[in-house]
Amino acid sequence: MQLIGGDRKRVWWPGNFASLDASRFSDIMYYSSQKRSSAEGSRDRMKHRRPRPLSYSETVRFHGHDGPFLALGYRLGKFLMRLLKPRGIMDLKITVKTKMKKPYTCILDGLQCATFATLGKGNLAAKHVEGSKIFVHVRKGRRVAKFRMSKLSWEICINSDDLEIAARRVLRTAVKELWHIYD
Repeated sequence: MQLIGGDRKRVWWPGNFASLDASRFSDIMYYSSQKRSSAEGSRDRMKHRRPRPLSYSETVRFHGHDGPFLALGYRLGKFLMRLLKPRGIMDLKITVKTKMKKPYTCILDGLQCATFATLGKGNLAAKHVEGSKIFVHVRKGRRVAKFRMSKLSWEICINSDDLEIAARRVLRTAVKELWHIYD
């Protein structure tokens, strides 16, 4: 893929990757790292401003399907946002220790959509551990919170035949019943 237009401070990139055609200007959206005019608002004041969090239905769309591990990650992520109150997209550093296979890794997508921590930015990491439990370590500055998946959440996630019903049950259950905080 070649660079379409632009210079050192401005970049042209496709507005719709699916219908990318370098000869059609209508598919190109202009992005500038320069400060916007006052008519466009003052949204560029923060270096990494925090965007609007995804709803759970948007999270399901991102992930591709509904499921209890996705809901478990989303539920914990929303709790962390209320608890730690990050101001920017790089404030939280999250490490998830789990089996590196489906469905356990689905928790990563839930956390990613709820907290803005991503694998690509490097503030969401996954480490392989043997066993059936999931551990989540969260750091914001000097504050550290450690969570372990509860027996109830394990039973909801593993012992259900219907993924959507299990996900709804996770979403209705209190976070303190889904996760144990430990030192």
